[in-house]
Amino acid sequence: ATASADGMLRVWSIEDYSIAMQTTVHGAGYPLCLEFSIDAVISGWTNGCVHSHHASTGELLWKIKDAHPSGVTALKLARNLRFVVTGGEEGEVRVWELRQRSLVSHLKEH
Repeated sequence: ATASADGMLRVWSIEDYSIAMQTTVHGAGYPLCLEFSIDAVISGWTNGCVHSHHASTGELLWKIKDAHPSGVTALKLARNLRFVVTGGEEGEVRVWELRQRSLVSHLKEH
């Protein structure tokens, strides 16, 4: 999966290198990080939001608004697919429970 400065998210077929899914995120600035799973493409944006799109259809599944005030610069999906860990420009790390999209842990840089 790839993301570009124009807000385009793409999933590529490894069989023939064609685009398998394509969607555009509007009004989020530009993407800073991306995580791909078999079911979803999760992306972090300069406006501080985290978006999740269906990996096959591009449909928006969910969004975490204001995950980080200065932009989401890193993210990692947990192996159990229950949590996503995000990092922000301000040096903070946050852990989000995906079912409710609720903040469960917040670590600040000292």
